[in-house]
Amino acid sequence: GISHRNVAFSVTGPAAAVTVNSGCPQDLSLDAFPVGAASRTILGKAEIVLLRTAADAFRVECWRSFSDYVFTLLSEAASDAAN
Repeated sequence: GISHRNVAFSVTGPAAAVTVNSGCPQDLSLDAFPVGAASRTILGKAEIVLLRTAADAFRVECWRSFSDYVFTLLSEAASDAAN
């Protein structure tokens, strides 16, 4: 069946890996986590599914109940990475 339990965010650009790594311990080097790789891991305190969709792009999936938390964490990390 169709479920609305999960939410997905795209994190793209030259600072995408730095942004995701701000809250995720996964080794995101291209050698360790190549394009097409996927992993269950954590982002801050939220369990996520992380997919690398391009060298500089990730898809972060989480439960809807964690979506505000994950969005805020990623937004703040992206802002920090841009400075």
